[in-house]
Order: sequence, then C-alpha cells, then structure tokens
Amino acid sequence: MRARCLHVLIVIFPLIASSADAYGPSLPRSDIPDNASIREAYVDIVFAPAGAVASMTPVVERDSETGLRVRIESTVQNGSVYLLFLNQRRGAFPLVGPGNWIIKRDTESGRFIQLKVFLQDSPGTFLRIFPHGAVSRMDVYLEGNLLHESVPLKRPFDEIVTAPLSRIVELTRYLIDWGILFPQRSRPQDGWVFNIVTALRDRLPALVDSDDGALDSDGTYRFIEDLTENLAGGFNCSGFAKWVVDGVRYPLSGDYLGIEEVKRKHFETRGNEWSAQYEDARDPYFGLDWTRNLALSVIAARSSSIPSLEAADVRRVRYYDYIDDVGYAVDDLRTILYLLTLDRPGSIYLGSVNRAFGSDPVLRQHVHVVVLLPYMDESGTFRVAVMERNIETSTQSLQARYSGDFIHLVEVPVGPLFAPPDT
Repeated sequence: MRARCLHVLIVIFPLIASSADAYGPSLPRSDIPDNASIREAYVDIVFAPAGAVASMTPVVERDSETGLRVRIESTVQNGSVYLLFLNQRRGAFPLVGPGNWIIKRDTESGRFIQLKVFLQDSPGTFLRIFPHGAVSRMDVYLEGNLLHESVPLKRPFDEIVTAPLSRIVELTRYLIDWGILFPQRSRPQDGWVFNIVTALRDRLPALVDSDDGALDSDGTYRFIEDLTENLAGGFNCSGFAKWVVDGVRYPLSGDYLGIEEVKRKHFETRGNEWSAQYEDARDPYFGLDWTRNLALSVIAARSSSIPSLEAADVRRVRYYDYIDDVGYAVDDLRTILYLLTLDRPGSIYLGSVNRAFGSDPVLRQHVHVVVLLPYMDESGTFRVAVMERNIETSTQSLQARYSGDFIHLVEVPVGPLFAPPDT
C-alpha cells in the first residue's frame, strides 16, 4: 500500500499577545490578582485561635477598589487547620489559581506552620513560606520541582502573611528571577506550536500503529529495520516522530525525508569501543541517532551551512546540567520544557528516553522516542502536548512510566507553516 503525499500547506495563525503584557523582571504581571486587602481586612481571623478559624463560616468578599471577589474558608486535615483565600476565576473559586493564599496552622497549639501562594494555574508552581525565628524563609517551586530553597525574607512571618505579593517580590528581587515565574502571555511563535498541536490532534485518530513502521520519502510505508514495504501501514514511535518533522520541514525543503538517511548512525559522536560490539544486536543508540538526524534536517533546511552533528542537542538549560548523550532526568522534564519555552519560543523537541536496559550486559539504551510541543497560551499558562506513537499522553504519564530514567532532547525550530504527509 502506498500513501499519497499531501502537499497542501496548513497555514498556522499566531496567538496574539497583547502589548499590555510588558512587565519588569522584578514585578508580578499586572493581571495576577492580589487579595492582600481582603487578607488585611480579615486579620482578626488570620490570627484568631485555631479553633475559631476551623469553625468559621465560608464567606465571599469583594475588593471595592479592584472588584476582585475572594472566597475565605477553612478546612481541617491531619492535625492542621488551613485558612484559604481563593480568588474568583472564570466564575468559580478554584483551589489552584494565581494569587491564591493558603495559611496552615497547627490545630492544637495554633502556631503558624507555613503559607502557600500559587503563582499560576499550575498546581506545581507556588511559593511556600515558613516562620524562621524572627524572620521568614521561602521555597520556590516551578512545575513541581524545587527551584530555590530557603530564600531569606527579612521580615517576620506575621507581617508576610497579610502582605501583598509585590512586597515578597521586592524583598527577593535580587535573589530570584521573577520573570521565570511571571511569564509573558503567548508570543506569535507560541501560536505556531499551538496550531501544530491542533493539526496533530485532528490527525491522530486516523493514524495506524505499527511496530517498526515509518513513511518513506515517496509515501511508501516501510519497516525501519530492513526497509521492506509495510503493506498494513502505520507508525511506531520513531516513525511518528519522523512524520511530524516531515511536516515541519516540507515548507522549507519541498520534500520529505527518506528513512535510510534518518537511520544514519554517528559512531563519531556517541558510544565507545566497548558498546560498539553491541551495535548490531542491541542498537543502543538508535533513538539518539534518529532524533538527532531529524532535528538536523530541519536546521539544515533553514540554513545554507551544514550543522554539526550535535547542533540540535539541548545542552544548556537554566538550573540543570546536561549529561552527554543521556540528557536530563525524566522527573525534571516538565520544568525543563517550561524554561526552554521561555527562552526559545517556537520550538518543539524530540525526546529519546534512555535507561539501563537488558542483561548480559546491562546497557544504557535509548528505548523510546517522543514528540514534545510546549507553548504559552493566551492567558500566560504553560502548556505542553506530548505525542508518542500516534497518541497524545502527558509529561505526567512519561514520569509515571520512566521515573528515574533520562531523556535526551533535540530542538526542532518550527515556522508558521506545517505540512505533514498524507496518511
């Protein structure tokens, strides 16, 4: 069976970013709601005996100046009482939302344990502030990972608990890059990625799954290992990644990639004499070579110069160290993609999952390929679509399956046009 190559370009329209989104690197974005005035108005409840806090009746208040509606409520769990200040968002009062404050106290002693401030719609991006003698300390979490630990706040906890968020930012402006935590809204390049995501979601239901399957440059389905024709058609994880990259590359080059050229091995950049003896039996670096070749094909199509074999590797990410030919911990992937999206809008990434694999001997083997499509949406919320083997999953799914393992990343810059082959 042959597949006809679709040469119709899918035109990608950018998400429009407002010029009002500009902000200083040390200040919260202006649209992040701050319920400081409500917390100050309820200072008697904030400092009331724990029992009184636990028995309070939930109430909704409105800030007369900003119009912000805030729900104040309490809950008791596992020996602690929580006082919640939840901002209204889209007609509701969700637990997770930018500017929401949660104050935690011990139910018996009434002592303050901590307060938590959500910075985004993501449940993994927040501040956690603790009493520390006469002052306070703060941990900063980004997409579930600890970014800064025990940052000094030279003010007593009793003051911080009712302070505006801007005061916390001001106290730590030289210690924390707040621009990471208060990102811009969508940029045009984010729109390019978003529309590729949309195009892929439309096409996924029609794609067929096939072990070792990929689409050749002429539209013929083949088995990757021996290039024989695959009459049933379909993709495995590697073939799916090639199909996506073909769609990125076609508007630049006017053609699709051949399987043989994407299979090319690069002994000069990875492995050693010991691992070389297992190339035929185990092919431990297949995913690494395959993803590099795909990314390099796009870079070459965008430039007249020939890129180096490692030109597409993601080797520099703030706060994280790259391991040669191994990459980064899968457990850190979502945070890493967030940071990459801030610095390099308009790129998608191919990931080669690698782990200790097999027996006699145990080798570090690249066992799976995924397509990662991160972007900021129009509200400034970080999104990442994970596509693997013809289905959409998530970074949480990857972490559940590969926690403790690693993922090597290569960058594929995208443009406003996307034209995957017809399937």
